Amino acid sequence: MGYGEFITPTGPRLSRRVDLKIAGGVRLGPSNQVGAWLAQGLSKHLAKDSTFTMTAGGGDPLVKVTEGKADLCYSTMQGARSAYLGSAEEKPLNGLRAICTLHKRDWYQFTVPISLGVNSVEELIEKRKPIKLAIPPGKSPSGVLEIGHSMFKAYGIDPREIESWGGKLLTGFSSRPHEHVRRVLLGEADCIFEDGVATTHWWELFATREMKILPLKDEAIALVNKEMGNLGTIIPRGWYHGKVPDREIRTIDASNWMVLVSEKMDDELANLLTKCAVEYKAEFEAEFNMLPLERSSLTYPLFPTYMARDTSVIPLHPGAERYYREKCYL
Repeated sequence: MGYGEFITPTGPRLSRRVDLKIAGGVRLGPSNQVGAWLAQGLSKHLAKDSTFTMTAGGGDPLVKVTEGKADLCYSTMQGARSAYLGSAEEKPLNGLRAICTLHKRDWYQFTVPISLGVNSVEELIEKRKPIKLAIPPGKSPSGVLEIGHSMFKAYGIDPREIESWGGKLLTGFSSRPHEHVRRVLLGEADCIFEDGVATTHWWELFATREMKILPLKDEAIALVNKEMGNLGTIIPRGWYHGKVPDREIRTIDASNWMVLVSEKMDDELANLLTKCAVEYKAEFEAEFNMLPLERSSLTYPLFPTYMARDTSVIPLHPGAERYYREKCYL
């Protein structure tokens, strides 16, 4: 329970000065927590005049790392996978390398009021229900989050068609889940497609409104997987307050974070970063383990074998791989 600083002796050091640039997020959240945690750990092992700088804005953190403008960043696993593989619009960032994966359980859920009287996305579309849908913004042709656009495409529609039914598409200003869930709580919207299942607003929604989560068909999950890299998952029965959903629901997975660096990072520094991630992990867990697991943005405790192996298509940095092999985690 958060005693990581006192578990591990200082161990190996780098005697040279390091000026580590961390590409963080534009808001308080996991990306900044990850950066602060690793910087704190590294500070015990570097020359005393080493510095740590966290920047926000001014471009995609993943691109900053591959271009040498930052040394380290954090990403969702799906975002990292998509960037690494590239797309028709974006060149692959195949210079990315993984330090570790940090596990969280998450998924997207298409949530509607029970009073709407539909049990599937197909029925919603067939009946052309005039819903007010809150959804995150993105770079897709419809302007909504790419995963949402891809999901609707699998059902044969552009999400903007909802407005031709007399409905409304309420595209938010950020990717923060609570912004969009809150619009339903305030009555501005009645349906939502979002992730961030540990967010307090989701729990409040299911405690105060009669809502249901619609299952997604296999073809929709397969198309999202092809275009975005997300896998499918199952929402357990009764996840929220023991009552919602009332059965297992098939949907799109949004689990896990990753700590990423450039393939050009010095092996010794990458090795030391990995050591700090594993051996000071209790300090990071302590930011989350005061919450029940289902309400935590981190699935604690972190297991080094999974931190090493669950990196999707992105290779471990050789320095990270050496650490894991020496410790028999690979």
